[in-house]
Amino acid sequence: MRGGLVRRIMAASRRPTGVTALTRRELLARLAQRNDRRIVLLVLDGIGDLRTADQPRTALEEARTPNLDRLAARSALGRLTPAGTGVTPGSGPGHLALFGYEPTSPDADIGRGVLEALGLGLDFPPDVVVARGNFATVDRDGLLLDRRAGRIPTAEGERICALLARRLDAAGGVLGDGVHVEVHPGEAYRFVLLFRAVEGTPPLDPGLLDTDPQRLGVPPLALVASRAVSASAQEERFGAPQPAPEAARADSRAGSQSGTSGTGSTRPALKAATVSGAVGAGEAPAIHPALQRNADRIRDRIHRELAVRAADHEGEAARETVRRLAPAVEALQRELRAEERANTFLLRGFSSLPALPGVGELYGLRAAALAGYPLYRGVAKVCGMDVVDCGKPFEQVLDRLEERWRDFDYFFLHVKGTDMAGEDGDLAAKVAVIEEVDRLLPRLLALQPDVLAITGDHSTPAPMKAHSWHPAPLLLWSATCFADDCSRFTEVEAIRGAVGTIPSSELMGLLLANAGKLAKFGA
Repeated sequence: MRGGLVRRIMAASRRPTGVTALTRRELLARLAQRNDRRIVLLVLDGIGDLRTADQPRTALEEARTPNLDRLAARSALGRLTPAGTGVTPGSGPGHLALFGYEPTSPDADIGRGVLEALGLGLDFPPDVVVARGNFATVDRDGLLLDRRAGRIPTAEGERICALLARRLDAAGGVLGDGVHVEVHPGEAYRFVLLFRAVEGTPPLDPGLLDTDPQRLGVPPLALVASRAVSASAQEERFGAPQPAPEAARADSRAGSQSGTSGTGSTRPALKAATVSGAVGAGEAPAIHPALQRNADRIRDRIHRELAVRAADHEGEAARETVRRLAPAVEALQRELRAEERANTFLLRGFSSLPALPGVGELYGLRAAALAGYPLYRGVAKVCGMDVVDCGKPFEQVLDRLEERWRDFDYFFLHVKGTDMAGEDGDLAAKVAVIEEVDRLLPRLLALQPDVLAITGDHSTPAPMKAHSWHPAPLLLWSATCFADDCSRFTEVEAIRGAVGTIPSSELMGLLLANAGKLAKFGA
Protein backbone atom coordinates (compact mmCIF):
# COMPACT_ATOMS: atom_id res chain seq x y z
CA MET A 1 0.00 0.00 0.00
CA ARG A 2 2.79 2.40 0.96
CA GLY A 3 4.67 1.82 -2.30
CA GLY A 4 1.48 2.41 -4.30
CA LEU A 5 0.78 5.57 -2.33
CA VAL A 6 4.24 6.97 -3.03
CA ARG A 7 4.00 6.08 -6.73
CA ARG A 8 0.65 7.87 -6.91
CA ILE A 9 2.03 11.00 -5.25
CA MET A 10 5.14 11.02 -7.44
CA ALA A 11 3.04 10.61 -10.57
CA ALA A 12 0.86 13.53 -9.50
CA SER A 13 3.95 15.66 -8.97
CA ARG A 14 4.90 15.11 -12.60
CA ARG A 15 1.55 16.17 -14.05
CA PRO A 16 1.46 19.61 -15.65
CA THR A 17 -0.37 22.07 -13.44
CA GLY A 18 -0.77 24.75 -16.11
CA VAL A 19 0.84 26.46 -19.05
CA THR A 20 4.51 27.20 -18.52
CA ALA A 21 5.32 30.91 -18.69
CA LEU A 22 7.52 32.13 -21.51
CA THR A 23 11.14 32.80 -20.67
CA ARG A 24 12.25 36.36 -21.26
CA ARG A 25 14.21 35.28 -24.34
CA GLU A 26 11.16 33.50 -25.76
CA LEU A 27 9.00 36.55 -25.11
CA LEU A 28 11.43 38.90 -26.87
CA ALA A 29 11.74 36.50 -29.80
CA ARG A 30 7.94 36.40 -30.14
CA LEU A 31 7.69 40.20 -30.11
CA ALA A 32 10.72 40.90 -32.34
CA GLN A 33 10.14 42.85 -35.55
CA ARG A 34 12.55 44.11 -38.16
CA ASN A 35 13.33 47.67 -39.17
CA ASP A 36 16.37 49.52 -40.48
CA ARG A 37 17.37 51.16 -37.17
CA ARG A 38 20.89 50.45 -36.00
CA ILE A 39 22.03 49.42 -32.53
CA VAL A 40 25.61 49.74 -31.23
CA LEU A 41 26.78 47.95 -28.08
CA LEU A 42 30.21 49.25 -27.03
CA VAL A 43 31.73 46.99 -24.38
CA LEU A 44 34.57 48.47 -22.36
CA ASP A 45 35.72 45.19 -20.87
CA GLY A 46 35.95 45.27 -17.06
CA ILE A 47 35.07 48.99 -16.96
CA GLY A 48 33.62 48.96 -13.43
CA ASP A 49 35.92 49.90 -10.55
CA LEU A 50 35.90 50.64 -6.82
CA ARG A 51 36.43 53.43 -4.35
CA THR A 52 38.72 52.26 -1.53
CA ALA A 53 40.84 53.90 1.14
CA ASP A 54 43.88 53.59 -1.10
CA GLN A 55 41.97 54.44 -4.30
CA PRO A 56 39.36 57.09 -3.45
CA ARG A 57 38.33 57.64 -7.11
CA THR A 58 37.56 55.13 -9.85
CA ALA A 59 39.08 55.17 -13.32
CA LEU A 60 35.89 56.68 -14.77
CA GLU A 61 35.98 59.42 -12.15
CA GLU A 62 39.67 60.13 -12.74
CA ALA A 63 39.41 60.18 -16.54
CA ARG A 64 38.82 63.38 -18.50
CA THR A 65 35.86 62.44 -20.67
CA PRO A 66 34.14 65.50 -22.16
CA ASN A 67 32.46 63.52 -24.94
CA LEU A 68 31.16 60.79 -22.64
CA ASP A 69 29.95 63.45 -20.21
CA ARG A 70 27.97 65.29 -22.89
CA LEU A 71 26.46 61.98 -23.99
CA ALA A 72 25.63 60.99 -20.40
CA ALA A 73 23.74 64.25 -19.88
CA ARG A 74 21.19 63.20 -22.50
CA SER A 75 21.17 59.45 -21.76
CA ALA A 76 19.78 57.05 -19.19
CA LEU A 77 22.31 55.51 -16.81
CA GLY A 78 22.13 52.36 -14.73
CA ARG A 79 24.03 49.28 -13.66
CA LEU A 80 24.19 45.68 -14.90
CA THR A 81 24.73 42.50 -12.88
CA PRO A 82 26.03 39.82 -15.26
CA ALA A 83 25.30 36.58 -13.40
CA GLY A 84 23.41 37.46 -10.25
CA THR A 85 24.08 39.48 -7.12
CA GLY A 86 27.41 38.55 -5.58
CA VAL A 87 28.47 36.30 -8.45
CA THR A 88 31.78 37.07 -10.17
CA PRO A 89 31.44 36.20 -13.87
CA GLY A 90 33.99 35.12 -16.42
CA SER A 91 34.25 36.93 -19.73
CA GLY A 92 32.17 34.34 -21.56
CA PRO A 93 29.11 34.47 -19.26
CA GLY A 94 29.46 38.24 -19.01
CA HIS A 95 29.17 38.71 -22.76
CA LEU A 96 26.47 36.07 -23.20
CA ALA A 97 24.35 38.02 -20.74
CA LEU A 98 24.89 41.24 -22.67
CA PHE A 99 23.66 39.46 -25.81
CA GLY A 100 20.39 38.50 -24.08
CA TYR A 101 21.14 34.98 -22.87
CA GLU A 102 20.73 33.86 -19.27
CA PRO A 103 24.34 32.82 -18.50
CA THR A 104 23.36 30.38 -15.75
CA SER A 105 20.96 28.36 -17.94
CA PRO A 106 22.18 24.97 -19.21
CA ASP A 107 21.91 25.89 -22.90
CA ALA A 108 24.22 28.88 -22.36
CA ASP A 109 26.87 26.85 -20.55
CA ILE A 110 29.65 27.59 -23.02
CA GLY A 111 33.18 26.98 -21.81
CA ARG A 112 36.08 29.30 -22.38
CA GLY A 113 37.84 26.63 -24.42
CA VAL A 114 35.11 26.56 -27.07
CA LEU A 115 34.92 30.35 -27.18
CA GLU A 116 38.67 30.72 -27.58
CA ALA A 117 38.82 28.07 -30.32
CA LEU A 118 35.94 29.60 -32.27
CA GLY A 119 37.58 32.99 -31.96
CA LEU A 120 40.69 31.55 -33.59
CA GLY A 121 38.55 30.45 -36.53
CA LEU A 122 38.80 26.73 -35.75
CA ASP A 123 36.07 24.34 -36.85
CA PHE A 124 35.40 21.19 -34.86
CA PRO A 125 32.50 18.77 -34.23
CA PRO A 126 30.52 18.55 -30.96
CA ASP A 127 32.40 15.45 -29.76
CA VAL A 128 35.68 17.39 -29.39
CA VAL A 129 36.66 18.60 -25.90
CA VAL A 130 38.42 21.96 -26.00
CA ALA A 131 40.49 23.67 -23.31
CA ARG A 132 41.94 27.17 -23.25
CA GLY A 133 45.57 27.17 -22.14
CA ASN A 134 47.75 29.80 -20.49
CA PHE A 135 51.51 29.43 -20.60
CA ALA A 136 52.76 30.10 -17.08
CA THR A 137 55.91 30.22 -14.95
CA VAL A 138 56.71 28.03 -11.93
CA ASP A 139 59.77 28.02 -9.66
CA ARG A 140 61.97 25.04 -8.83
CA ASP A 141 59.44 23.84 -6.30
CA GLY A 142 56.63 23.90 -8.85
CA LEU A 143 54.93 26.96 -7.33
CA LEU A 144 53.37 29.50 -9.65
CA LEU A 145 55.30 32.74 -10.14
CA ASP A 146 53.29 34.11 -13.08
CA ARG A 147 49.98 32.75 -14.43
CA ARG A 148 50.64 34.39 -17.82
CA ALA A 149 54.38 33.71 -18.26
CA GLY A 150 55.15 37.42 -18.15
CA ARG A 151 52.63 38.06 -20.96
CA ILE A 152 55.05 36.65 -23.52
CA PRO A 153 54.55 38.08 -27.05
CA THR A 154 52.49 36.22 -29.62
CA ALA A 155 55.59 35.17 -31.57
CA GLU A 156 57.00 33.47 -28.46
CA GLY A 157 53.70 31.68 -27.85
CA GLU A 158 53.66 30.47 -31.45
CA ARG A 159 57.23 29.13 -31.09
CA ILE A 160 56.32 27.15 -27.99
CA CYS A 161 53.14 25.79 -29.60
CA ALA A 162 55.26 24.64 -32.55
CA LEU A 163 57.48 22.79 -30.06
CA LEU A 164 54.45 21.01 -28.63
CA ALA A 165 53.11 20.29 -32.12
CA ARG A 166 56.37 18.52 -33.02
CA ARG A 167 55.98 16.32 -29.95
CA LEU A 168 52.45 15.47 -31.06
CA ASP A 169 53.54 14.75 -34.63
CA ALA A 170 56.19 12.36 -33.36
CA ALA A 171 53.43 10.42 -31.58
CA GLY A 172 51.11 10.44 -34.57
CA GLY A 173 48.91 13.02 -32.89
CA VAL A 174 47.82 10.51 -30.23
CA LEU A 175 48.80 10.80 -26.56
CA GLY A 176 47.35 9.32 -23.41
CA ASP A 177 44.84 6.48 -23.73
CA GLY A 178 43.40 6.76 -27.23
CA VAL A 179 43.25 10.55 -27.35
CA HIS A 180 44.00 12.59 -30.45
CA VAL A 181 45.44 16.00 -29.44
CA GLU A 182 45.89 19.24 -31.38
CA VAL A 183 47.52 22.47 -30.19
CA HIS A 184 46.78 25.89 -31.69
CA PRO A 185 48.43 29.18 -30.68
CA GLY A 186 46.36 32.18 -29.68
CA GLU A 187 47.24 35.70 -28.60
CA ALA A 188 50.39 36.16 -26.51
CA TYR A 189 50.46 33.49 -23.76
CA ARG A 190 47.15 31.88 -24.80
CA PHE A 191 46.58 28.69 -26.77
CA VAL A 192 43.95 25.98 -27.15
CA LEU A 193 44.10 22.21 -26.93
CA LEU A 194 41.61 20.04 -28.82
CA PHE A 195 41.03 16.51 -27.52
CA ARG A 196 39.15 13.89 -29.53
CA ALA A 197 38.66 10.20 -28.79
CA VAL A 198 40.33 7.93 -31.30
CA GLU A 199 37.80 6.11 -33.47
CA GLY A 200 36.48 3.01 -31.76
CA THR A 201 37.08 4.33 -28.22
CA PRO A 202 34.49 5.86 -25.86
CA PRO A 203 33.77 9.58 -26.31
CA LEU A 204 35.38 12.13 -24.02
CA ASP A 205 33.45 14.09 -21.42
CA PRO A 206 34.04 17.86 -21.01
CA GLY A 207 33.19 17.81 -17.29
CA LEU A 208 36.70 18.65 -16.07
CA LEU A 209 37.77 21.40 -13.69
CA ASP A 210 40.32 24.12 -14.45
CA THR A 211 43.92 23.53 -13.43
CA ASP A 212 44.43 27.27 -12.86
CA PRO A 213 44.27 28.04 -9.10
CA GLN A 214 43.81 31.76 -9.87
CA ARG A 215 46.58 32.73 -7.44
CA LEU A 216 50.36 32.65 -7.09
CA GLY A 217 52.64 30.79 -4.68
CA VAL A 218 50.79 27.50 -5.09
CA PRO A 219 51.20 24.65 -7.59
CA PRO A 220 48.86 24.22 -10.57
CA LEU A 221 45.80 22.17 -9.73
CA ALA A 222 45.54 18.53 -10.70
CA LEU A 223 43.27 17.50 -13.55
CA VAL A 224 40.01 16.27 -11.95
CA ALA A 225 36.41 15.67 -12.93
CA SER A 226 33.89 18.35 -12.00
CA ARG A 227 31.01 15.90 -11.53
CA ALA A 228 32.87 13.20 -9.62
CA VAL A 229 30.52 13.36 -6.62
CA SER A 230 29.44 10.12 -5.01
CA ALA A 231 26.26 9.60 -3.03
CA SER A 232 28.28 9.09 0.16
CA ALA A 233 30.16 12.34 -0.50
CA GLN A 234 26.85 14.13 -1.00
CA GLU A 235 25.55 12.94 2.36
CA GLU A 236 28.88 13.73 4.02
CA ARG A 237 28.65 17.29 2.70
CA PHE A 238 24.93 17.98 3.17
CA GLY A 239 23.89 15.36 5.72
CA ALA A 240 21.21 12.74 5.37
CA PRO A 241 17.69 14.12 4.86
CA GLN A 242 15.93 14.59 8.17
CA PRO A 243 12.15 14.84 8.71
CA ALA A 244 10.84 18.24 9.66
CA PRO A 245 10.03 18.45 13.42
CA GLU A 246 6.32 19.09 12.80
CA ALA A 247 6.14 16.13 10.41
CA ALA A 248 7.87 13.91 12.97
CA ARG A 249 5.43 14.96 15.66
CA ALA A 250 2.49 14.31 13.32
CA ASP A 251 3.85 10.85 12.54
CA SER A 252 4.15 10.14 16.23
CA ARG A 253 0.58 11.25 16.86
CA ALA A 254 -0.69 9.18 13.92
CA GLY A 255 1.19 6.15 15.22
CA SER A 256 -0.20 6.47 18.75
CA GLN A 257 -3.75 6.86 17.46
CA SER A 258 -3.46 3.71 15.39
CA GLY A 259 -1.72 1.63 17.99
CA THR A 260 1.73 1.78 16.41
CA SER A 261 4.96 3.11 17.86
CA GLY A 262 5.32 5.82 15.20
CA THR A 263 8.43 4.22 13.74
CA GLY A 264 7.17 4.41 10.17
CA SER A 265 5.05 1.26 9.91
CA THR A 266 1.78 2.13 8.18
CA ARG A 267 0.06 -1.25 8.30
CA PRO A 268 -2.23 -0.42 11.27
CA ALA A 269 -2.71 3.16 9.99
CA LEU A 270 -4.82 2.19 6.99
CA LYS A 271 -7.98 3.40 8.68
CA ALA A 272 -6.41 6.84 9.07
CA ALA A 273 -5.87 7.07 5.32
CA THR A 274 -9.56 7.79 4.71
CA VAL A 275 -11.73 10.63 5.91
CA SER A 276 -15.42 10.75 6.55
CA GLY A 277 -17.63 10.81 3.50
CA ALA A 278 -17.99 8.49 0.56
CA VAL A 279 -15.37 8.28 -2.17
CA GLY A 280 -16.76 8.55 -5.66
CA ALA A 281 -16.09 5.98 -8.34
CA GLY A 282 -12.72 6.44 -9.94
CA GLU A 283 -11.55 8.88 -7.27
CA ALA A 284 -8.46 8.29 -5.18
CA PRO A 285 -9.09 8.16 -1.43
CA ALA A 286 -8.09 11.22 0.56
CA ILE A 287 -4.70 11.02 2.27
CA HIS A 288 -4.25 11.74 5.94
CA PRO A 289 -1.94 14.79 6.39
CA ALA A 290 0.58 12.82 8.42
CA LEU A 291 0.83 10.12 5.74
CA GLN A 292 1.03 12.82 3.05
CA ARG A 293 4.03 14.40 4.78
CA ASN A 294 5.66 11.02 5.22
CA ALA A 295 5.10 10.19 1.54
CA ASP A 296 6.49 13.58 0.54
CA ARG A 297 9.68 12.84 2.45
CA ILE A 298 9.98 9.44 0.80
CA ARG A 299 9.42 11.01 -2.64
CA ASP A 300 12.01 13.72 -1.97
CA ARG A 301 14.52 11.12 -0.81
CA ILE A 302 13.94 9.07 -3.97
CA HIS A 303 14.37 12.15 -6.16
CA ARG A 304 17.53 13.06 -4.29
CA GLU A 305 19.02 9.60 -4.67
CA LEU A 306 18.15 9.48 -8.37
CA ALA A 307 19.82 12.86 -8.88
CA VAL A 308 22.94 11.71 -7.04
CA ARG A 309 23.06 8.49 -9.09
CA ALA A 310 22.74 10.53 -12.28
CA ALA A 311 25.59 12.74 -11.10
CA ASP A 312 27.63 9.64 -10.27
CA HIS A 313 27.01 8.29 -13.79
CA GLU A 314 28.09 11.56 -15.39
CA GLY A 315 31.01 11.82 -12.98
CA GLU A 316 32.22 8.37 -13.97
CA ALA A 317 32.47 9.44 -17.63
CA ALA A 318 34.39 12.56 -16.59
CA ARG A 319 36.70 10.55 -14.31
CA GLU A 320 37.43 8.19 -17.19
CA THR A 321 38.23 11.19 -19.37
CA VAL A 322 40.67 12.45 -16.73
CA ARG A 323 42.37 9.05 -16.70
CA ARG A 324 42.78 9.17 -20.48
CA LEU A 325 43.80 12.83 -20.76
CA ALA A 326 46.18 13.13 -17.81
CA PRO A 327 49.10 11.30 -19.48
CA ALA A 328 48.73 13.48 -22.59
CA VAL A 329 48.78 16.68 -20.54
CA GLU A 330 51.78 15.49 -18.52
CA ALA A 331 53.71 14.59 -21.70
CA LEU A 332 53.18 18.10 -23.08
CA GLN A 333 54.14 19.67 -19.75
CA ARG A 334 57.47 17.84 -19.82
CA GLU A 335 58.34 19.48 -23.15
CA LEU A 336 58.35 22.90 -21.45
CA ARG A 337 60.70 22.22 -18.55
CA ALA A 338 63.68 23.82 -20.30
CA GLU A 339 61.81 27.03 -21.12
CA GLU A 340 62.82 30.12 -19.16
CA ARG A 341 59.39 31.73 -18.71
CA ALA A 342 56.73 29.46 -20.22
CA ASN A 343 57.87 26.35 -18.33
CA THR A 344 54.34 25.06 -17.65
CA PHE A 345 50.75 25.71 -18.64
CA LEU A 346 47.34 26.03 -17.02
CA LEU A 347 44.11 24.75 -18.57
CA ARG A 348 40.73 26.43 -18.27
CA GLY A 349 37.22 26.09 -19.64
CA PHE A 350 36.99 22.45 -20.70
CA SER A 351 33.95 22.35 -22.95
CA SER A 352 32.30 21.05 -26.10
CA LEU A 353 30.34 22.86 -28.80
CA PRO A 354 26.76 23.69 -27.67
CA ALA A 355 23.62 24.35 -29.71
CA LEU A 356 22.42 27.90 -29.04
CA PRO A 357 19.89 29.89 -31.10
CA GLY A 358 21.54 32.96 -32.63
CA VAL A 359 20.43 36.58 -32.31
CA GLY A 360 19.45 36.56 -35.97
CA GLU A 361 17.19 33.57 -35.49
CA LEU A 362 15.73 34.99 -32.27
CA TYR A 363 15.33 38.68 -33.06
CA GLY A 364 15.83 39.02 -36.81
CA LEU A 365 19.03 41.02 -36.30
CA ARG A 366 21.83 41.28 -38.82
CA ALA A 367 24.55 41.29 -36.20
CA ALA A 368 28.26 42.00 -36.52
CA ALA A 369 31.04 41.60 -33.98
CA LEU A 370 34.15 43.77 -34.11
CA ALA A 371 36.55 42.39 -31.51
CA GLY A 372 40.28 41.91 -31.67
CA TYR A 373 40.66 39.00 -29.26
CA PRO A 374 39.65 35.38 -29.92
CA LEU A 375 37.47 34.80 -26.86
CA TYR A 376 35.10 37.64 -27.70
CA ARG A 377 34.93 36.69 -31.37
CA GLY A 378 34.10 33.19 -30.18
CA VAL A 379 31.23 34.34 -27.97
CA ALA A 380 29.82 36.40 -30.82
CA LYS A 381 30.13 33.50 -33.26
CA VAL A 382 28.26 31.14 -30.92
CA CYS A 383 25.49 33.75 -30.74
CA GLY A 384 25.14 33.84 -34.52
CA MET A 385 26.99 37.08 -35.24
CA ASP A 386 29.18 37.71 -38.26
CA VAL A 387 32.73 38.28 -37.08
CA VAL A 388 34.34 41.23 -38.87
CA ASP A 389 38.13 41.17 -38.97
CA CYS A 390 39.60 44.16 -37.19
CA GLY A 391 42.57 45.17 -35.11
CA LYS A 392 42.66 45.53 -31.34
CA PRO A 393 42.96 49.33 -30.97
CA PHE A 394 39.62 51.13 -30.80
CA GLU A 395 40.67 53.31 -33.72
CA GLN A 396 41.00 50.24 -35.97
CA VAL A 397 37.66 48.91 -34.71
CA LEU A 398 36.06 52.18 -35.80
CA ASP A 399 37.77 51.97 -39.20
CA ARG A 400 36.03 48.67 -39.90
CA LEU A 401 32.76 49.87 -38.37
CA GLU A 402 32.64 52.78 -40.80
CA GLU A 403 33.35 50.45 -43.72
CA ARG A 404 30.58 47.98 -42.79
CA TRP A 405 27.98 50.38 -41.36
CA ARG A 406 25.38 49.69 -44.06
CA ASP A 407 25.74 45.91 -43.89
CA PHE A 408 24.29 45.27 -40.42
CA ASP A 409 21.79 46.64 -37.92
CA TYR A 410 23.44 45.46 -34.70
CA PHE A 411 27.11 46.03 -33.85
CA PHE A 412 29.08 44.64 -30.93
CA LEU A 413 32.31 46.62 -30.41
CA HIS A 414 34.90 45.44 -27.91
CA VAL A 415 37.69 47.28 -26.07
CA LYS A 416 39.99 45.02 -24.04
CA GLY A 417 42.43 47.53 -22.54
CA THR A 418 40.26 48.50 -19.57
CA ASP A 419 40.14 44.89 -18.37
CA MET A 420 43.87 44.31 -18.85
CA ALA A 421 44.73 47.45 -16.89
CA GLY A 422 42.35 46.44 -14.10
CA GLU A 423 43.90 42.97 -13.84
CA ASP A 424 47.34 44.58 -13.62
CA GLY A 425 46.12 46.90 -10.86
CA ASP A 426 47.14 49.86 -13.00
CA LEU A 427 44.61 52.65 -12.48
CA ALA A 428 46.54 55.12 -14.65
CA ALA A 429 46.54 52.69 -17.58
CA LYS A 430 42.80 52.14 -17.18
CA VAL A 431 42.24 55.89 -17.18
CA ALA A 432 44.32 56.20 -20.36
CA VAL A 433 42.20 53.60 -22.20
CA ILE A 434 38.99 55.37 -21.18
CA GLU A 435 40.33 58.73 -22.33
CA GLU A 436 41.35 57.24 -25.68
CA VAL A 437 37.82 55.87 -26.18
CA ASP A 438 36.42 59.28 -25.28
CA ARG A 439 38.71 60.98 -27.80
CA LEU A 440 37.45 58.73 -30.59
CA LEU A 441 33.79 58.71 -29.54
CA PRO A 442 32.80 61.51 -31.99
CA ARG A 443 33.62 59.17 -34.88
CA LEU A 444 31.11 56.66 -33.57
CA LEU A 445 28.47 59.31 -32.93
CA ALA A 446 28.96 60.71 -36.45
CA LEU A 447 27.48 57.46 -37.80
CA GLN A 448 24.26 58.40 -36.00
CA PRO A 449 23.30 55.07 -34.45
CA ASP A 450 19.67 54.91 -33.38
CA VAL A 451 20.58 53.23 -30.11
CA LEU A 452 23.93 53.28 -28.32
CA ALA A 453 24.81 51.40 -25.14
CA ILE A 454 28.19 51.68 -23.41
CA THR A 455 28.91 49.27 -20.58
CA GLY A 456 31.11 46.40 -19.44
CA ASP A 457 30.75 42.65 -19.36
CA HIS A 458 31.80 42.82 -15.69
CA SER A 459 33.87 44.96 -13.34
CA THR A 460 37.63 44.57 -12.99
CA PRO A 461 38.58 46.90 -10.12
CA ALA A 462 42.24 47.92 -10.07
CA PRO A 463 42.51 47.38 -6.29
CA MET A 464 41.40 43.77 -6.70
CA LYS A 465 43.42 42.99 -9.86
CA ALA A 466 40.67 40.58 -10.91
CA HIS A 467 37.08 40.29 -12.10
CA SER A 468 34.58 41.11 -9.38
CA TRP A 469 30.89 40.81 -8.56
CA HIS A 470 30.28 44.56 -8.56
CA PRO A 471 27.71 45.79 -11.11
CA ALA A 472 29.04 47.35 -14.33
CA PRO A 473 27.92 50.91 -15.15
CA LEU A 474 25.63 51.36 -18.16
CA LEU A 475 24.99 54.34 -20.45
CA LEU A 476 21.99 53.97 -22.78
CA TRP A 477 21.17 56.59 -25.41
CA SER A 478 18.30 56.76 -27.88
CA ALA A 479 15.71 59.36 -28.85
CA THR A 480 13.31 57.72 -26.36
CA CYS A 481 15.64 56.53 -23.60
CA PHE A 482 14.16 58.81 -20.87
CA ALA A 483 17.21 60.95 -20.17
CA ASP A 484 17.89 61.32 -16.45
CA ASP A 485 19.77 64.10 -14.66
CA CYS A 486 23.14 62.32 -14.50
CA SER A 487 25.99 64.46 -15.79
CA ARG A 488 28.90 62.00 -16.05
CA PHE A 489 29.39 58.36 -16.94
CA THR A 490 30.71 57.04 -13.62
CA GLU A 491 29.82 54.28 -11.19
CA VAL A 492 28.31 56.70 -8.66
CA GLU A 493 26.19 58.50 -11.25
CA ALA A 494 25.06 55.12 -12.61
CA ILE A 495 23.73 54.18 -9.16
CA ARG A 496 21.12 56.95 -9.36
CA GLY A 497 20.38 56.59 -13.08
CA ALA A 498 16.93 56.00 -14.55
CA VAL A 499 17.62 52.40 -15.64
CA GLY A 500 18.41 51.22 -12.13
CA THR A 501 20.30 48.00 -11.43
CA ILE A 502 19.12 45.19 -13.70
CA PRO A 503 20.44 41.80 -14.90
CA SER A 504 22.75 42.11 -17.90
CA SER A 505 20.54 39.65 -19.76
CA GLU A 506 17.76 42.26 -19.79
CA LEU A 507 19.86 44.77 -21.73
CA MET A 508 18.95 43.16 -25.07
CA GLY A 509 15.27 43.90 -24.41
CA LEU A 510 16.08 47.55 -23.74
CA LEU A 511 18.14 47.83 -26.92
CA LEU A 512 15.41 46.25 -29.05
CA ALA A 513 12.68 48.36 -27.46
CA ASN A 514 14.59 51.62 -27.92
CA ALA A 515 15.17 50.69 -31.55
CA GLY A 516 11.46 49.99 -32.12
CA LYS A 517 12.23 46.34 -32.79
CA LEU A 518 9.66 44.93 -30.35
CA ALA A 519 5.92 44.77 -31.02
CA LYS A 520 3.36 45.38 -28.29
CA PHE A 521 2.66 42.49 -25.95
CA GLY A 522 -1.02 41.61 -25.77
CA ALA A 523 -4.13 43.39 -27.02
